[in-house]
Amino acid sequence: MEFAKEKWKEKIDKPVDLPTDENENKDDDEPFNVNRLWIGNIDISVAEFWLLKLCQQFGELQKFDYIYEKSGPNKGKPKGYCFVAYQNEESAQAAIIGLHGYKVKDRELVVRLANSKSIVSTKKIRPSTSKESQIAALEAKLKSMEKEETSSAKRKLKSSVVPPSLMKLNTTNHPDKSGKQYRNKPY
Repeated sequence: MEFAKEKWKEKIDKPVDLPTDENENKDDDEPFNVNRLWIGNIDISVAEFWLLKLCQQFGELQKFDYIYEKSGPNKGKPKGYCFVAYQNEESAQAAIIGLHGYKVKDRELVVRLANSKSIVSTKKIRPSTSKESQIAALEAKLKSMEKEETSSAKRKLKSSVVPPSLMKLNTTNHPDKSGKQYRNKPY
């Protein structure tokens, strides 16, 4: 029994050879590959070949990964994003500029560096305006909202008031023949 414990201890104490990573010798100055892009917001009906040809317009590709669902009810269907690696940085930058915001089947593509944590906004940037003009715009909007509110309140009040002459038309004699009148209700 002690012999088995010693053998086990030898196996535990022995260092394990881990497979080497290709990126292990990478400089710390460059945290990610500037040639690798993430392209998102892709409609699932877009064909991989068509997207590949679109990306090839900006330079020679090193790698192209169109990501598909691996399990679940959508198994085999595209996830809506892909990774593209270009041969050089200039091609990657040209692809970012050319494809970001490009409409494909009513969707604007989102393109950024693959390992980048920041999300590039797809919204159009408004020209900056002064605080005074912003305040004036808000005041004008509030006035228009107040006018709408008072006019809609008046319309509601007019529609909810029923003239007494119409109320009498909707009455009948009480079924117990007491002569009292009651109003017919629609419910």
